[in-house]
Amino acid sequence: MRWAFVILAMLSLTVLGLGCSKDQAPTPVGTQTSHEFEAAPPVQSIAPPQYFTTYWTARGFSMETIDVVHGVGVPYLDDVILDQPEGKGYTAGLGLTFDLDGSVYFINNWLFGPNPYLAELSKIDLQTGELTVIAEINNHFCGSEIDACGNLYTVGFQPPNPPNPELYFSPLYADKLCLIDKYTGAVTPIGNGTGLVDVMDLAFDSHGTLWATTDNKMYTIDLESGVATWVSDITNVPPAPPGEPYPMMIMSIAFDEHDVLYGTAIVGFSQTSVWISPIMRIDPYTGAGTLLGYSELGYNHGGDTMPATVRVAHRLGNGTFRCINISMSALAEHLAHGDYVPGTAGHDCNCPDPKAPTVTE
Repeated sequence: MRWAFVILAMLSLTVLGLGCSKDQAPTPVGTQTSHEFEAAPPVQSIAPPQYFTTYWTARGFSMETIDVVHGVGVPYLDDVILDQPEGKGYTAGLGLTFDLDGSVYFINNWLFGPNPYLAELSKIDLQTGELTVIAEINNHFCGSEIDACGNLYTVGFQPPNPPNPELYFSPLYADKLCLIDKYTGAVTPIGNGTGLVDVMDLAFDSHGTLWATTDNKMYTIDLESGVATWVSDITNVPPAPPGEPYPMMIMSIAFDEHDVLYGTAIVGFSQTSVWISPIMRIDPYTGAGTLLGYSELGYNHGGDTMPATVRVAHRLGNGTFRCINISMSALAEHLAHGDYVPGTAGHDCNCPDPKAPTVTE
């Protein structure tokens, strides 16, 4: 069962002391000789996405970037959250998501602690690694994702019939799609459930369609009913290492600005000390997967691509604004000028069209 897959993985990391940091470089991908699948040759794109994922080590939760051109994982922030701070338990952050302005939101689930239902909505400073807890949430969630208007969606993590539901998972929202208020942590469930046992990750495409993955399958989730619809089975996912009874499973998905879908997979580590995360490009409609390479940093789970561009309401003077698109690197300068990002704190999603007359804020 997939819930056992996740828990066994975390326990193995804790017991075996697996993981690495910037001072412990991962084994070069070229030294792996047991994989049946060969990676696709590097294809340089004009602007490869900045794909970030979470990964766990023996100490706690860290972040990496996925180089989709060369097919490798690169450490980015070590030990963002350590296990058992103030007796909270073991961190189980099952993904991160970028907001419209490039800031990062993250829901951390605490397992094996004194409060079996505890989760925390947080923000991560990508420059310093500092984590700011926004609110406590009494339910575990997986696969957060923010839409084009800044709305934060996630899905309750509630596999059926775990051996000890009081310890692992809260039944409050079960498998429901939920909206999370980014500023208060308030949870609003949508519908009666996705119909999926456990959603591993979510991703919005440029058309506003919400995609989900679990059990090496691709689904879409209706934002009104919260119901998931099967679309495809993901193919060509590499096999697990020898001696590992659990299969490789896609646990992280993210679209780039051209609607190319990338994903990473993991295995449960219950019978082997080998830990690898295949990096793949996936056609969500057919499920056809292309292996790009491997990350070997740790237990890789959940991620998102940083927006390459950002929509801002550009201040023209006399209280008038006009909507323009700029590069993310130029955002700080525009904010200092008095521009704002629609859909962020204090601003609704509406933004004047670049071809329309200017409007007053």
